[in-house]
Amino acid sequence: MKSKIPSEMFVSYLMELNKMVSPCEALNSKRIEEDAAFMLRAFEISRDVHIIPAQVEGEVVGFLIVFEGQQYQVDYDYLICSAYVLPAYRKNGLMTTLLSSFMERHPGTYLLDVFAGNRAAERFWANRFQDADYQEAWKKECYQGLKKVKTIKYMPASQ
Repeated sequence: MKSKIPSEMFVSYLMELNKMVSPCEALNSKRIEEDAAFMLRAFEISRDVHIIPAQVEGEVVGFLIVFEGQQYQVDYDYLICSAYVLPAYRKNGLMTTLLSSFMERHPGTYLLDVFAGNRAAERFWANRFQDADYQEAWKKECYQGLKKVKTIKYMPASQ
């Protein structure tokens, strides 16, 4: 059975992402709540999704969602779909611990998207993969709607 993410937390995550898009692409809060419910349900019933909660004293305060790519004949093993920690719990290593634990159990090639210009996220991911002895295999920028996104592929340094 997959771990559940509190729906309010997933809504908060989508609200933060929503702030990063242009005003004409931004969704209203009702639409975000509907999207969050749909996405969480899809994650929970999918066979190829890992939902890993970040917990502090038994309370879920964040999550990491990773898709397995092997089933789709793509050139990566895992796609980091979503990563989030509530603001009050950031900068204390929770996401680093989740990611490190997952990568130890699931070695392979990883792909992720980061909003271009989100320097903190770019630094975080680059440091996490470098610490795990991974190297950047390639990076490309494209537009998703009106927002520029960097897609980054990381491979173990030994490959």
